Amino acid sequence: MTVSLLGMELAEAQRLLTALNIKFEVEYYKAIKPLENTDSVRVIRQTEDKGRIVLLASAFKTKADGN
Repeated sequence: MTVSLLGMELAEAQRLLTALNIKFEVEYYKAIKPLENTDSVRVIRQTEDKGRIVLLASAFKTKADGN
């Protein structure tokens, strides 16, 4: 079964994979100069390896700060 999780909140992607009984692993991307005031962690890449899905996740700033 293939399910696309790109752009999805990481917590929601994990809940979906768990509900579907799909094994997964999460890796985190960290930029050299990280963003400040991030409010979301989202899936930015999805691959399959040895029968499990590997998610690459990164922090994002999705809400305007008013500046």
